[in-house]
Parts: sequence; structure tokens; C-alpha cells
Amino acid sequence: MATCLLDSTVIIDAINDRHGRNELLEKLIAEGTLLACCSINITEVHMGMRPHKAERTEELLASLEFYRGDSRGREIRRRTLQGMASERSHAGSSRPHRRRHCNP
Repeated sequence: MATCLLDSTVIIDAINDRHGRNELLEKLIAEGTLLACCSINITEVHMGMRPHKAERTEELLASLEFYRGDSRGREIRRRTLQGMASERSHAGSSRPHRRRHCNP
């Protein structure tokens, strides 16, 4: 199962139902991807949270796997960045590959 550490902009867009992010996240879940966030995401999202979006914000954040800023969180980020680099190196290739980042 792939894990996707979401960018804060993706989380914020999903909360506000913008840019097709909810559809993207639903597709990733259907593909078996585990969606995750970290303390930075939570801080950034709460800093800009509107009071009328508090319930939706908490529901979405609670649905995500949480990675602390420790070695496990760094490992997920390392694998995400490796996947992105691999995609770039195979661009134009006939070899199939999966997206590893979640900020299209």
C-alpha cells in the first residue's frame, strides 16, 4: 500500500471543496493509497481555519494517518521524494509508474 503525505494546500482545497481535490483524494483511496498528514499540515490548516469550517476541518484531519516529525515521518517523506524523482526520470518512457506525490 502506498502512503501519500498530503501537502497542506491539498488539505485546504479539500476542506473548501476546490480544484477537484475531494475527487482526487477519493480516487487515491479507491486505489488503496493511505492518506497522511503531519504536524506542519495541522498547524497550517488550523492557522487559516474559518470558524464555520471547523467541523469539516476536524473530520478531514481525523480521517488522515498522522506522522510525527520523527524518523518514521522522515522516511515517508524520503520515499515520496524518491517516487517523484523516479517519475521524472521515466517521463516519456513506456514503463508504467504510479504518482507518489499528492499536489498535482
